[in-house]
Amino acid sequence: MENNILIMSLSNNLEKNIEKAKKNKKEYRWENKKYDLEKYEYLTKVYLEELKPNKIIVFGTDQSSWNYLYNLLNKYFYSEKEDVIFLDEQKNDVEYIRKVFKERFSDKCKIFFIESKNKFDNENIVSDLVFQIEEIKKILDEQSRNQVYVDITGGLRIIFLSLISIINILKIYYSKLKLKVLYSQNDINLDYFQIIDITNVLEKLDFVDAVSSFTKYGSVDKLREIIQNNSLLNKLEELYIKLQFNFKNINDTYKDLAKINVNNENEKILKERIKELKTLKNEKYHNKVKNYGIEIVNKYESDNKKYKSLKDQRNKIVHPLNKFGKYIENNNACKNLSKRKILIWNLGTGEFGRGYEKILYRYINSEGQEEIIETQYTFEPYIENYDEIYIFGLETGRWDLLTEYFKNKDIMLPNEKIKYAHVDNFGNINELNQKIGNEIKIKKQEIIEIDMDITHSFRNIPFNLLTSLRLFELLNDNIVLRSIYYGERILNSECGSIYKIPILEIINLYKSIVEFKDYTKYTNFLENTKMIDEKLLKIMRKISEAYTYNEYKKIIEISKEFEKVNNKELDLINKKIYEIIEVKLIKNETYEELIKFVKNQKNSKNYALASFFLIDIYKYKIFKIDSKEKSETFYKKIEKLKNKYVDNKLKKLIDCLNKLNNIRNYAGHINIREEVNLINFSDSLEKAIKIMNKLTLKDIEKYEKEYEAIE
Repeated sequence: MENNILIMSLSNNLEKNIEKAKKNKKEYRWENKKYDLEKYEYLTKVYLEELKPNKIIVFGTDQSSWNYLYNLLNKYFYSEKEDVIFLDEQKNDVEYIRKVFKERFSDKCKIFFIESKNKFDNENIVSDLVFQIEEIKKILDEQSRNQVYVDITGGLRIIFLSLISIINILKIYYSKLKLKVLYSQNDINLDYFQIIDITNVLEKLDFVDAVSSFTKYGSVDKLREIIQNNSLLNKLEELYIKLQFNFKNINDTYKDLAKINVNNENEKILKERIKELKTLKNEKYHNKVKNYGIEIVNKYESDNKKYKSLKDQRNKIVHPLNKFGKYIENNNACKNLSKRKILIWNLGTGEFGRGYEKILYRYINSEGQEEIIETQYTFEPYIENYDEIYIFGLETGRWDLLTEYFKNKDIMLPNEKIKYAHVDNFGNINELNQKIGNEIKIKKQEIIEIDMDITHSFRNIPFNLLTSLRLFELLNDNIVLRSIYYGERILNSECGSIYKIPILEIINLYKSIVEFKDYTKYTNFLENTKMIDEKLLKIMRKISEAYTYNEYKKIIEISKEFEKVNNKELDLINKKIYEIIEVKLIKNETYEELIKFVKNQKNSKNYALASFFLIDIYKYKIFKIDSKEKSETFYKKIEKLKNKYVDNKLKKLIDCLNKLNNIRNYAGHINIREEVNLINFSDSLEKAIKIMNKLTLKDIEKYEKEYEAIE
């Protein structure tokens, strides 16, 4: 049975807002249908009738119109005709609201409260969001099939961004989740509310995530889920393998990539990124994608006199079963670079096109002290904090009112510091990304820190702008997207607060966990989060280092440390991390556990390291050759053993590993210049691992004896 789920945010003062809306609008329109406001006074009624959800998840504050929603759901689920009236002391009582909704609607409706942060107390937002994500996951886990509709129209903007962030994160865990994102747009030029499908925002997020994986770690796996151009994707895979294995003919791949026709803006963005990669030398590329072990090998093999101190480290990485080495640190840190601080602000039309009201905002100044300012524009108190402020908006935005407001304060806009950026279409993330690049000129030897204010304009506009800024950050190494600001107005008041909302923190937290799971990489963000147990954080860092340098013995040591962690004491998100860590660990040096380590290296896209380790298992664990025995002698004896035809499994293994060894030698010895066939390399590696994984102890004993008998 399919579960129809509606996730929505609940507005404040709905009764008053409905009456106000009826004076300016006559109906909702959705696709080809019309819904008169006299009957469908609020869009939730439209959703209940058309979507027929059997489960509803609602986000709101203590000021949201819970009484209205209670009666609406009463009629929907139970056909109740009489309205229930909440007493004044009950309307904003969070505990009472939780109680009555739970008693009346049980598993039919789940409500989450987002606490207002007008007191600048936003430290718990991240933990609240984690709780909400995990609770929604429980609901989704209850059913095998879920159709999820998300409406982002009502409530505070912090709720809207929270919802989008939650949905983006849920997609990580439910890749086949059927999702639709809906928004009721209040266009001032229309006498009706237009309900639009903005599900493509999720596609934009998917693309940003895929670019993130490619940019940070060289992986094209996530790109394959989005881009259909197999020629482009296969060449990108080839590029990654050639870079990892230090192939000499890398320029041929770059030339092939340049010839490939691209079909859309996403593919154009990738090709632009490839041009930047072309300027990097191999060791710089390895450092960039955090392949520090391969970076060591590359440096030593390219100039063993200059880098003679790296010899032991190189040997340990290339021959993990019989050598030892040390760590190399990431030397890509930004040192002695100047910083430029930028604020991105977006302009809309204000309510019904009349601009923005003056609000008495409280805010925290640069010295950490609370101040008050009366303004229509939430960037005004922060003008002196930034080197540049960019105001993005449609041509229809009230630029005239903005200019006039500051003219009255003897400030002429736009100027050298506060700049206008007119945008034709915020829906095209790639054009928007290009617009950002054209406006914000990047200089060499500087770091640009970007903050963003999401207070104004249609809700899809700041979201699209934020998504484009995330893409802009990924595609430019010296861009840092830092904080998001929001100007919240207190209900029924001319007062409010401007404060930071930690949406980027929650996104980065989950992305960092996923990146550790997929690539065994420890990101810098994890150092600053308070959400992950310190013991697990320490173990994650050690695991990442051990995989980076092929140090399986370190993993065995970490396993003993991990056994001391009490899983029962962990919260939901740390339990998830605990499960991820379990998969990455090996407990001893048995053949089976070492094969598991190789599988993990391969799954983490550490193809060269996996090849090094697999060949070493082949030599030292199956045939148990003396480490002093020359490879030339070993492979001559192996060929004789193959011709002797011990069994079919061994023949397949030898054929497969002979091919892999040629490629492996490229990574370990850059001076080797034979041409090697790279077609389906990752498949060949996977095949070799599967063959070796199926070998029994009896097989290994037989092969060892047969090998020893060879002259």
